[in-house]
Amino acid sequence: MTLRPAQPDDAAACAAILQEWIEETPWFPRLHPPAADVRFIAAKIAANQVTVAGARPRGFLALEETYISCLYIARPYRGAGLGAAFLDYAKSQTSELRLWTFQANTRAQAFYLREGFVEGQRTEGDNEEKLPDVEFVWTARRGTL
Repeated sequence: MTLRPAQPDDAAACAAILQEWIEETPWFPRLHPPAADVRFIAAKIAANQVTVAGARPRGFLALEETYISCLYIARPYRGAGLGAAFLDYAKSQTSELRLWTFQANTRAQAFYLREGFVEGQRTEGDNEEKLPDVEFVWTARRGTL
């Protein structure tokens, strides 16, 4: 599946992917209405930070220089290599990446470890959701492009 820069009209589809993940994750609090998620992603698209997979987005990555702020894949496409493709793209843009995921999201942690990331630090909830989280870091010196 082709990765491409997100366009303004991709915001709603990307927000739907994010909302799908929130709705199926019982430990994650819903803090914002769906319209706020669309605005959040639209702002990232306007800042040229979002890459999507597919003509109609099947997943999306938000990359702010070296920080991955979002990586979400639509349910039917999980486990098909899109997440790895997004990370390969991000790795091709810089020599270091960092991101945060929630400690309860053990599937994401295993994925990032497989992709060459190492654990940086943990917090007990220094985030908007007030949930314990963990930072992951990748460098070209440790990982491979």
